[in-house]
Amino acid sequence: MTLRNCPTLYRKEVLPGSVGEGLSLEGHVSAQASADERQCLVIGVCTRGRNALLRRLLESLLRQAQPVGYDVKILIIDNNDVPCATEALQGLPPHFPISVVHEPKVGLVFARNRALNEAVLLDAAWFLGLDDDEWVEPDWLATMISGTETMEREIIMGSQYLVYDETLSPYVRPKQMTVPAKGLRPRVMSTANFGLHKCVFDPRFGPGLRFDPYFNERGGEDTAFFAYAARRHDWIAASLPAAKVYEDCKGERATLRNRLHRSMRSQQTLLQVRRRHRQMKLFGSYSGNALHILGRINFLFFNGLVDLVAGLCRHSFEPKRAKLRIGRGLDRGARLCGILLYLCGVSLRPYRVRPQNPGE
Repeated sequence: MTLRNCPTLYRKEVLPGSVGEGLSLEGHVSAQASADERQCLVIGVCTRGRNALLRRLLESLLRQAQPVGYDVKILIIDNNDVPCATEALQGLPPHFPISVVHEPKVGLVFARNRALNEAVLLDAAWFLGLDDDEWVEPDWLATMISGTETMEREIIMGSQYLVYDETLSPYVRPKQMTVPAKGLRPRVMSTANFGLHKCVFDPRFGPGLRFDPYFNERGGEDTAFFAYAARRHDWIAASLPAAKVYEDCKGERATLRNRLHRSMRSQQTLLQVRRRHRQMKLFGSYSGNALHILGRINFLFFNGLVDLVAGLCRHSFEPKRAKLRIGRGLDRGARLCGILLYLCGVSLRPYRVRPQNPGE
């Protein structure tokens, strides 16, 4: 399905896993914009207790050039118990209009769905999403707009680069996400740097997809969202590697413990998405999922064991490379533990409710 085939009629359909509460479009004027009208482009950011990081992101966004033919609006969803995100806006130059909306229901699913609901009310032609702990290249916005205009795809994904320093554990490989060529499908589907056309999220122009509340405390709502879009609507995300964002991987994030915990969560996320979509009759079967799990267990166990033995044998004469090999073995062991915990009904909760700490 290309953008030329996107439905333009108003639709009230809410698909399984979507959230429509609080979104009222009755009486809202809807008309397809003519070629000479300016389009609204909303940049959405969800935040909780990280005002210092949010401030850094906003400063990088306000360094973007004003695009021709677009009205750019920055939308911040304040997911704190007590609203406090406005503190991060003090003293910022009036480059793009910034609005802050408080979402009292804690969780990324509720916050992101609120962002999409607000984008609909703003008549956004495109919704661009970022995480609050990132910062963007000076040409990020221009590159994203170029991608929306030239690729004829409903979902686009820019690239994300992790920034390491000397605090990185010697057992952790400073890896980066694989970035495919422009237009190809990204291997990792995340909300770190993405764009949605209105036919994806606006119920007047399409199904009005929302993030599935099932994943609010489990994590993986972004993987599930993009997988749903592909499996139900054949909306395949397109890579836009030139649109770059950055995220720090320092301090606590650079420890071996953090890497192993993230690997356990990541492995569980993939299995939970497969199970959820099997229940929704979108993808896979009970026996197919069981065979997939068995294959993963075998792969992770034997390859992880080989990595650990090889690393220990090499440690005396090549310690640096040996530690990385041991770290990879431990990483595979962590993923294996994630599967075993999943089979035992133990679900890791990566997004525990944290106390507010706006200065972080």
